[in-house]
Amino acid sequence: MSIELRFLPAQAGDAIWIRWTDDDGTRRQILVDMGQGATGKRIRQEVAELHETERHFDLLVITHVDADHIGGAITGIAETVPLDGWTFDDTWFNGWPHMLGFAAPRNPPLEAQGPVQGEVLAKWLGDSPWNEEFHRKAVERTTPLQTSACGDVLITVIGPPHRRLERFKTTWAEKVNEAVDKARLPQSDRRDATNAVPQGGRRRPVAPVIADDRQLDQLADRNRAEDTAPANGCSICLVLEWNNQRVLLTGDAWPTDVCEGLDVYAAERHLQSPLDFALVKLPHHGSQNNVSDELLDRIRCSEWVISTSGSIYYHPDAPAIARLLRSRRRPRPRVHFNVPSEFNQWWSSPPLGQPEDWTKRFNYSTTTGTAADGLTCTVFADGSVTTSGETS
Repeated sequence: MSIELRFLPAQAGDAIWIRWTDDDGTRRQILVDMGQGATGKRIRQEVAELHETERHFDLLVITHVDADHIGGAITGIAETVPLDGWTFDDTWFNGWPHMLGFAAPRNPPLEAQGPVQGEVLAKWLGDSPWNEEFHRKAVERTTPLQTSACGDVLITVIGPPHRRLERFKTTWAEKVNEAVDKARLPQSDRRDATNAVPQGGRRRPVAPVIADDRQLDQLADRNRAEDTAPANGCSICLVLEWNNQRVLLTGDAWPTDVCEGLDVYAAERHLQSPLDFALVKLPHHGSQNNVSDELLDRIRCSEWVISTSGSIYYHPDAPAIARLLRSRRRPRPRVHFNVPSEFNQWWSSPPLGQPEDWTKRFNYSTTTGTAADGLTCTVFADGSVTTSGETS
């Protein structure tokens, strides 16, 4: 059995369409995040082009409420008329009741979760399957870890820890309002990576100069501060497992939390660290604040995916990529970018003035999807991975 993971073009965010066929012939599909508002409309259109009998999804996961993960769910599902046949057996999403430690109520009054949350998300989910696998309580790391079967695939939740949900209560309403407002913005009003104006509190980076291992190490050692954004800390992190193969999907999680989750996962299954994965989606679009040496040292994998157009925050960060490339413990890495951008193409075709091709100097390769269709990775039963993108 093989699994296809399509990392759609989702601007600065994530939208992952996962499909496979069980050994008994049952076809399965899952959506993990839906990107920003325009991405949700695009997904809706693609689903509409399927035959009505092919529109059912086993699961929708919204990892957290940042606009580049949840915005598409608002524009593609919550604020549109229902699309015939487009149904979900369950939706995993931590809403306001889960911040408070409660189960999500059924058919709540609109004001139950605050004005925006009530009107947009509770209206959509209130009388629908919502965290049913967790008895409508929070999707979070539990003791022992909760593992759910989706056909032949086992899905284990390794994050977030409950303390992150509690911390997020004070800024919940602000983030939900922000996500909804961004989802409703027309596409023409959004700035992208071609804009030289500083965005997101950051200045546009320039290509680093890396001539040797020493300079790679120096780059990797820069900017080691860890992410502290409460919304990112609430990201739902998943391990998908089948036929002794594993895929790790991390949302925008904090690296220490992913490390903790992997340690618990390994201990419960009597596995040794580093854990073997067929494919890993790096957290927070390759941010230097979410990709730590400690996290990378817990994973043995040759296939690493980064999902971002580089807009707003100019991800991926060069120190994060340097950390991935410099490790001598891991197999030769293949770094997969879902869409081309100025900032990820440095690693495929180094800018003018570099002394040599980085891919040869540091023994790695890259694959880049297209702006139109993104990147599709297919993981086979033997752990091998093929991609739809262009390799360098």
